[in-house]
Amino acid sequence: MKKHLLFLLAALLPLVASAQTKVEIDGIWYSLISKTKQAEVTRSGGTEYSGSITIPATVTYGGVTYSVRSFGDEAFRDCESLTAITLPASVTSIGNRVFSRCSSLTDVYCHAVTVPSTSTDAFHSSNIGQGTLHVPASAIGSYQSTAPWSEFATIVALTDEEMGVEQFTIDNSQMTICDLRGRRVDIPVMGGIYIINGRKVVVKTGM
Repeated sequence: MKKHLLFLLAALLPLVASAQTKVEIDGIWYSLISKTKQAEVTRSGGTEYSGSITIPATVTYGGVTYSVRSFGDEAFRDCESLTAITLPASVTSIGNRVFSRCSSLTDVYCHAVTVPSTSTDAFHSSNIGQGTLHVPASAIGSYQSTAPWSEFATIVALTDEEMGVEQFTIDNSQMTICDLRGRRVDIPVMGGIYIINGRKVVVKTGM
């Protein structure tokens, strides 16, 4: 009997470790995956999202921080009053008909440099043929050549303000300047994006 109980517990452990919890955080519904500390934006229990919505790169629940990595199937389906949405740089996957029949959706701000793996019907009947897609400047070509993102009427670069980047003039040669990977930079390039004193900035003038 004891052996059978131990076997049963061992079989259940992987299921517990990968268990998903559906919660509402700041008005958005997520499925939280405890094992990987990842979050998926999921379909609400009946709430229709409207206006402009920003999905954060991370969410915290029960003292645990989860990385928002995906959008589940039909997460925003039939949200006819949704006009704009901001997707975080952390997103890697967008499921089936996530924005299906979001007829008022005119602007999508996607901060992911690498185009997320996206279902071709993610924007089914959503009118993106008249909408604008805002993405990192370096990724415009990738989005233009990848369906369904290529179906947007206009694809433009995110502004520094939209990317959360400050303008900065370097006037102190003793500053510690790092690139976005944390590597020390001795001579920054004007217009480049760096980390100075813990802040992400774009350099206006060189040293």
